Amino acid sequence: MKNNYKALKLPEYLETYSKIFSSSKDDKISLFELGIWEGGSLLIWQDYFKNGTIVGLDLNIPDLSTYNTDRIEMFLGSQTDIKVLTVIGEKYKQFDIIIDDCSHISKNTKISFDCLLPYVKSGGVYIIEDWQIDFHDNIRGDGGMTKFIKSLIEEQMWTNILSIYIIPPMVVITKR
Repeated sequence: MKNNYKALKLPEYLETYSKIFSSSKDDKISLFELGIWEGGSLLIWQDYFKNGTIVGLDLNIPDLSTYNTDRIEMFLGSQTDIKVLTVIGEKYKQFDIIIDDCSHISKNTKISFDCLLPYVKSGGVYIIEDWQIDFHDNIRGDGGMTKFIKSLIEEQMWTNILSIYIIPPMVVITKR
């Protein structure tokens, strides 16, 4: 197996995730990560959640069998392909955690969020990584990601969102 741990955004992300998930690290959780690149993060999640089921999706997976084990399954596809997302959602039914580390493009993020939020368990979290792309000088998004996050905040009281926790590298959305 290829080791891609170095590709992860350390230590900022792991420290933040450790704070969020420390009370559930021994639970039998289900985690779905969109945008797994070559799959190294799936190994970290498998190690962290000793009893968890880990699912990943990406457009560019050289070999789907690379990390597939009894606790990890990788899927080839786009975060905007509602058919693929629905197949994964229906297979696993409910996720405790969904992490979007995919395109970081607001319209794509919105498509996958709208499709997958029903597959998040009550009390589960949907995390959008790198939402602050609109503020990076060398990338400078179109402001769409910030508008999308703002719309979630504005609609929070009318939807099945319990809370929204904004941290510079991520937005943590807890389902009601």
